[in-house]
Amino acid sequence: MSTQTPVAPPTAPTLRVAEPPPPGRRHWVLALVLVLVVALLAGGVAAGVYVVRYQPLCTTFSCSGVSGVHGPTVQSNRSTTDPEGESFTAAVVTHQVGRTFTYEFTLTNQGRHPVTVTAIGAGPGSWYRLWSPVQVTMAPDIGNGPARPFRPFVLSARNPMDISVTDEMRGCITANSSSGFGSIPITYRYLGFTHHTRLLLPFSISVVGARGENCS
Repeated sequence: MSTQTPVAPPTAPTLRVAEPPPPGRRHWVLALVLVLVVALLAGGVAAGVYVVRYQPLCTTFSCSGVSGVHGPTVQSNRSTTDPEGESFTAAVVTHQVGRTFTYEFTLTNQGRHPVTVTAIGAGPGSWYRLWSPVQVTMAPDIGNGPARPFRPFVLSARNPMDISVTDEMRGCITANSSSGFGSIPITYRYLGFTHHTRLLLPFSISVVGARGENCS
């Protein structure tokens, strides 16, 4: 007679339910995620504002370089100082329809990043009924080498560019009257964004009516 040893039934594995993290820890993790998201968004917005507002160009005496106004009807060039103490030249040009005057300045990039200059004197607000640019030339050193017609160029911080602009006079200015300017519109690109700005020149130009001129 055989004897059978009773076999115990298999036991099911014990399942342990993970305890949820303490409420304080959940809040800390959530707060950290929110802080990171806000920081990333703020950084993106700040970078976008920086790119849109980036304006490193300079043409005034404080940037150094060439400066001058000349032409057959230029009466005088005298040095003066503005209320902020900035030195500049005040030029006087007699208005004669069809005659031209030329002015030169150095365009400098004072920033850390290169920009592409796409237009000088041809951006929004560049045209005026009494004079208008008819020729723009450029050269690394306009006094020591031939200048070439303007075309878009990359302006880095270490390579300023001399610019020469020739304006033709139009319209009419009555004797004892004058009109003038001391800035120039410039268009440039930076990281895919196009910027239109108007830069102060290291001189002012007053165009005065010729003696006996009557525009009535």
